[in-house]
Amino acid sequence: MPDPVSLGETVFETARLRLEPLRESHAAELFELLSDPRMYPFVPQDAPESLAWLAGRYKKLETRLSGDGSEEWLNWVVRSKADGACIGTVQVTLCRDGRAQLAYEIGAPHWRRGFATEACGRVIEALFKQGATEVWAELDTRNEASIRLLERLGFQRGAFKPKADHFKGTDSDEWTYSLPRPVEPRRMHAAFRLAAFLGLLIAGAAVIGFGWRALGLPRQMQGGVVQPWSLLATGALLVLLGVGVTWLSLRRMEGRGLRTVGLWFAPGNLRRAAIGCFFGGLTPALVASGLAIAGFATITPVSPDLLGITMPMIGAMILISSWEEILLRGYFVQVIGEMGGPWIAAGISGLLFGLMHAGNPGANPAGLIITAANGVLLAMLAVRTGSLWLACWYHAGWNLVAALGFGMRDSGMLSPGAFFSTELHGPTLLTGGSYGFEASLISYFVEAAILVLLLVYAPRWASDPAGWPYYQGKR
Repeated sequence: MPDPVSLGETVFETARLRLEPLRESHAAELFELLSDPRMYPFVPQDAPESLAWLAGRYKKLETRLSGDGSEEWLNWVVRSKADGACIGTVQVTLCRDGRAQLAYEIGAPHWRRGFATEACGRVIEALFKQGATEVWAELDTRNEASIRLLERLGFQRGAFKPKADHFKGTDSDEWTYSLPRPVEPRRMHAAFRLAAFLGLLIAGAAVIGFGWRALGLPRQMQGGVVQPWSLLATGALLVLLGVGVTWLSLRRMEGRGLRTVGLWFAPGNLRRAAIGCFFGGLTPALVASGLAIAGFATITPVSPDLLGITMPMIGAMILISSWEEILLRGYFVQVIGEMGGPWIAAGISGLLFGLMHAGNPGANPAGLIITAANGVLLAMLAVRTGSLWLACWYHAGWNLVAALGFGMRDSGMLSPGAFFSTELHGPTLLTGGSYGFEASLISYFVEAAILVLLLVYAPRWASDPAGWPYYQGKR
């Protein structure tokens, strides 16, 4: 059974939250929040009678034990890292047999932002790590929000209790939900898992390349210009390979799913995609516009073949961007982070990202160094949010706006189907030379500022608690 003293006095952190052991002093911070009647329609409790009453209750809970000593009371205050405000509590009643009953309170102003899922998930993880055998909860059948939360966390619906309680003038039917302690599969050493992952990817890519040549299919790039349909097909095959190998590695070697690496459907994915695409496209838009205003760029509108060239290029760029992120910022970063920490993982990811572009047309040392530096920041974006969605769509937004929006060289390559043609002229430090605007110092400083902004604020906007611990190297 978990040690209630050490567990109850432990501070936990997630991407957006800090969970502190509940103290009497927290009553002053929580009283107003917990006085909101919207929080109590499906529970017999009402809002606290007074600040003194709430402080007295919290003082009793500080003992961490029931009166007869048969139950341990573990309670945490949930505090937002963004502004330091208390936003609710998580409560656990731990029995001697190792079963733990879970409850939570999150203030109404903070609903529908995933905070309860994130906080409860972290506490459940700690309970199982300390030896709890099962976590369970009872709730009113009308409490649809909490039912969805438990099911997201993997709880299974159990017994139905009609008229289990009567409060606020009506009978309360209840469901019991339970989550048994997962069976941890024996895991290979991280180095072996990494070797297996990379080996499968290399073998799969070799098969795709061999098959492509054997079938006599057209090359993806000819004369330094991308071929839309060939690139689209290649991107689709590589993404299928990346997702498939990642799924196989996670399932067979670790017993977990794609969401823990940020490659599955999860609440907030559309928001992550929109935020990533917007900020990814912001750098090329600002740089191209700024250089044009300063007289170092000439932007001319063109009329592309939308159906024959532009549309397949849009799909191809999204897929190729996603493939590079899956390859270098997903399971790869998690496993290396497990061995050396997230910053080491991000550094190696960025270095390989730069080297991957060394064979591109017009590649030069300055451009490759900047590409590598951006790769480090993209890896940290995945680490900070616990998901690949933001990084994938940032990368896609960059490529789409730079190559198809403004028609600029992107990592040395020209793409057909652009809406504008942008000619850069002037010092290489400003224009990036043959590698394209990506090697420009202006581009580097603009993108570094945007990525640092995202690293600071993205955990508030687009984090996924399912993947966050794995990107921290804590599993």
